Amino acid sequence: MIKYYTIKIIERKDATVKVERKLARSSIDRVSFGVLGGIAQFFGWNARLLRIIFLCITLFTFNFYLVGLYIVAIILMPDERH
Repeated sequence: MIKYYTIKIIERKDATVKVERKLARSSIDRVSFGVLGGIAQFFGWNARLLRIIFLCITLFTFNFYLVGLYIVAIILMPDERH
């Protein structure tokens, strides 16, 4: 004996889920202040790789403007917990 099942699929136009991304300092992926972790979460990148790239650019090119930008980001980026 064979049983047949029918599945009724209901499509709703208003059922779309809107995901709001917010650039904020990470409270989960945080090493010092969570700036690079928050940037990585916002763009969907690997936070560890972003930290390595940041350190390499800062140390090997003596481009310490990135450190200044990091400090500005600490001040301007809101914390994810709030």
